Amino acid sequence: MKSSIEQALQETFFQNKENDFRHTTHDTEMIQYAYLKNGDKRAITECRKMFQNAAEGQLSKDNLRSWKYMFVSSATLCCRFAMDGGLASETSSHIFDRYIQRMDIATTKEEIFAIHDEMVEAYFERIVALNNANAYARPVLRAIDYVDRHLHCAIRLNDIAEEADVSPNYLSALFSKEMKMTISQYIRKRKIQAAESLLQYTDYKITEIAEYFDFSSVSHFIKVFKEETGTTPALYKQTMFRHWKD
Repeated sequence: MKSSIEQALQETFFQNKENDFRHTTHDTEMIQYAYLKNGDKRAITECRKMFQNAAEGQLSKDNLRSWKYMFVSSATLCCRFAMDGGLASETSSHIFDRYIQRMDIATTKEEIFAIHDEMVEAYFERIVALNNANAYARPVLRAIDYVDRHLHCAIRLNDIAEEADVSPNYLSALFSKEMKMTISQYIRKRKIQAAESLLQYTDYKITEIAEYFDFSSVSHFIKVFKEETGTTPALYKQTMFRHWKD
């Protein structure tokens, strides 16, 4: 058994040498995750550069599968470094699960790249928000977290206030003061941002997206979307989805 493993390792070493393939050094590879852990904006460009410049075909004879393997490796490190940066393990793991599931059904290298970029940004935004946590009162942070976890539901002020352990009136006043917008405006903004992602990266119908984010009707979704973005969901999808696919 030992000899066969050693033989396989030597064959891999020989193939890499013949193909002039060299693994990225540990320090070079880790700096991108250190940036992410510290909420340094360089994390976004470094993670994108390191991932997209990774050598193809080294982990599998199937090129697409090789990229998927590398995605899992990168996502695992992002998840762990984000937790080291203070992100709650449940939140970090939830992000990991979400993007692994999306990557799993990707059919092109370009699609995997786009999902990887979005995953890094999702971690980065939450770490930055965490670093700025002292700027917001705990009830406001709890309210933000509750909204982000329930975008697909009908979100009610009383439920948010119960989660934040304060009265609805107090939470409304405090949230408006610190966030410079009402809770209703924040809910609307976050739902539309999430809808933009589905319009850009998936082939879900507008009716399905409106239903998923619990809008009262498709017309209401279109109205709110246009107020928030300046365009309609159909035009946004036509422009962004085509751009992404190209």
